[in-house]
Amino acid sequence: MPQHRPSLTGATGTEGAWPFGLGQLHELFMGEVTGLDLSKPLNGSQIDAVVHAIDLHGVLVFRGQNIDDAAQLRFTSYYGEPQKSITLHRSDYARRFRRDELSDISNLDEHGMRMDPSSTKRKLALSTRL
Repeated sequence: MPQHRPSLTGATGTEGAWPFGLGQLHELFMGEVTGLDLSKPLNGSQIDAVVHAIDLHGVLVFRGQNIDDAAQLRFTSYYGEPQKSITLHRSDYARRFRRDELSDISNLDEHGMRMDPSSTKRKLALSTRL
């Protein structure tokens, strides 16, 4: 899908350029953000533009980001206070992440290895696929 740069209208009504690249991945929804390094703190215009891009596309993809748990939580906190994972209360659930606010919706086990397709944890995670 083509890259596009629709105008970004701020709260003041003035138009400006996107502070990052924004491409459309699907004709109905889903955008791809390029040129934004989530391992570093964002400024106010970048934060506002991400909100606008989510409003425009519904889902955003940020490929190739090399972020740690702290950077993930920093990015998340720009848009509200992170909640703690609902898996914390489960004694039968081995968590891969150390931070209580991070939830794992992947097909990896607590050691970072791919789960067996027959595992109960893997089967429960299938409901998170788009």
